[in-house]
Amino acid sequence: MTVYHFPVWLSRFIGRENEIITIKNLLSKTRLLTLTGPGGCGKTRLALEVTGAMGECYRDGVCLVELAPVLNADLISQTTASALGLFELAGRSIDDLLVRHLKTQNLLLVLDNCEHLIDDCARFAHLLLAECPELHILATSREPLHIAGEMTWLVPSMTLPDWQPGLPPEDLLRSEAVTLFVERVRSINPDFSINPHNAPAIVQICHHLDGIPLALELAAARTNILTVNEMAGRIRDTFRWLAGSDRLAPARQQTLRATLDWSFALLTQEEQCFFRRLCVFNGDFGLEAAEAICSGDGIDPEQALTLLSRLVDKSFVARDHESSVVSRYRMLEIVRQYGIEKLAASGEESAVRSRHLAWYLTFARLAGKEVFHSERGFWVTRIEEEMPNLRHAFAWSQAGSGQAESGNHLARVLIQFWQLRGYFREGLDWHQSLLAHPDGIPKNTLAESFSGASFFAQHLEDFDSAARYSAEAIVLFEEAGNREGIAWEKGCSGYIAMRKGDYHLARRLIDESLSLYQEMSAVIQTGLILFHACDLAYIEGDFSRAKRCVEESLFIMNETNNGMFSARRMVRLAEILIVEGDLVRAHEMLVESIKTGRGSGDRWFAAMVLVGVANLTAVLGKMNEAAQCLGAAQVFVESFGTSLWPVDRLIFENQNRRVRANLEEQAFTAARHEGQL
Repeated sequence: MTVYHFPVWLSRFIGRENEIITIKNLLSKTRLLTLTGPGGCGKTRLALEVTGAMGECYRDGVCLVELAPVLNADLISQTTASALGLFELAGRSIDDLLVRHLKTQNLLLVLDNCEHLIDDCARFAHLLLAECPELHILATSREPLHIAGEMTWLVPSMTLPDWQPGLPPEDLLRSEAVTLFVERVRSINPDFSINPHNAPAIVQICHHLDGIPLALELAAARTNILTVNEMAGRIRDTFRWLAGSDRLAPARQQTLRATLDWSFALLTQEEQCFFRRLCVFNGDFGLEAAEAICSGDGIDPEQALTLLSRLVDKSFVARDHESSVVSRYRMLEIVRQYGIEKLAASGEESAVRSRHLAWYLTFARLAGKEVFHSERGFWVTRIEEEMPNLRHAFAWSQAGSGQAESGNHLARVLIQFWQLRGYFREGLDWHQSLLAHPDGIPKNTLAESFSGASFFAQHLEDFDSAARYSAEAIVLFEEAGNREGIAWEKGCSGYIAMRKGDYHLARRLIDESLSLYQEMSAVIQTGLILFHACDLAYIEGDFSRAKRCVEESLFIMNETNNGMFSARRMVRLAEILIVEGDLVRAHEMLVESIKTGRGSGDRWFAAMVLVGVANLTAVLGKMNEAAQCLGAAQVFVESFGTSLWPVDRLIFENQNRRVRANLEEQAFTAARHEGQL
């Protein structure tokens, strides 16, 4: 076997065992394989490691052609000929010379760094493959060559650490990114070791640098002047300090910024503009949002898909193949940081961020309505996917952008989603942020913020704050003349009073709320407050009234196609039927609630129905099954950081005592634990 022009590496190759197996398998199926990925992801080193391991598979060996220094397309053929040890002959073109030499050769040609001459590299590869039947080409590029027969493979980042404090620090070395970083640090400081003090910093560094080999090596080089803990504290200022000291490395690899500058310069003006605007997204994003937010001011909306496709091809953006609802796209965080700098320098950051806020407010309004209906599971998933961007949009609204009112509306429409998912602390944090800057906010909008803060404070069992926020909301709604707001907040204040044990005040406020809503013929809102009335009656032991209220509320929710609320009311009705001794109908109601609520993404309902099933099975004497349901319900409750609603908590505590009394302690504990798995 002949090996042409291959470098000798002074550092050890780390990890990538699965990638090497995959690439070797792909090379056995195609004559042209292109390894793609952003700058610094390790395409070249991986390609050479693969070819070094499988050179024996090619009769005439392997040859590396380094194209990064080649600035003129006419020199591609000459550089290849030189790498093969061929010399130009008078009267014959270099392409002819190459074809004549390679025509009968079974050789693997590695064309490294094709992106800056992509069209010419594509033509060159096509010529050789068409004329030389036993030739194979492995190319590395930040975008595919896009010629017939090409197979492309995106080089992933190195595996990142999945580690938590309390685990052995040595477990970090299961991560390729950590292993590379630590080995390169030891080349500077041979005594370096992972310990409980520096392990969290190493995890932070590797995750922030996205497991990109070049970034990790540049970071390791900085340990000549910084400890890893100091480095972790500076990690947000990545580009300024992440420069290497290897004078023999190509200039484009001596700093992370130079690597990205090299790629950015190869984009067209439209691609550069679209890329920097895409960096307004936090986390992943969808095509529809990209089209709306990143178009305009020189970018036609009809160009968006084409530009996004080009940026995917050129490794600035990657498609997230794990998304199960709609196509999602993402950037490496380092690439995004670079783009944010470009966006700020362009002078259009404020306009793009404002479009981002406006689009996500429109999205949240639509999704916030749809979570009540038949496709609620889909919309809960969509909101969950978009939460990083919704948080980003909200932060912009509160950052002196003059759009605080939009932030208020955004928080308002997400309230039910936060409750569905049990994100009460985040909901309260948003609303407290809004209330900290009330100047210039209309009274009605400010009242809604107080109402939202009360809702979340109540769920977090800070009942005094909840009552105070609710009282402020009522005053502002009255000043604004908002009767619907007054009615809603009185109902909520009544529920808070119930949770504080003031049943007389609770009954008065809930009755006032119902009267106002009935005067306004507000059907859905009446159904919501009737559920409060049901729970109050249940707590007071008036099961007949509780049943009337929940049946009327359930009828309203069924008639208005609010399946999520229907499912919750079915659980409550089942619990009242258990009290009445109608266990057959209670069982039917629980089954129906599960059918209605399944797939809704409503974790609060999941906790409710588990308590309801535990209640029924305990009454039926099935103590082991009841204990399992109680254990499962406990998992949901603990994930909320709060407790169940009063009725559900009362039933949970009563049946927990009952089941425990009827099982031996070991059996009870084992069954609860099984339910928690």
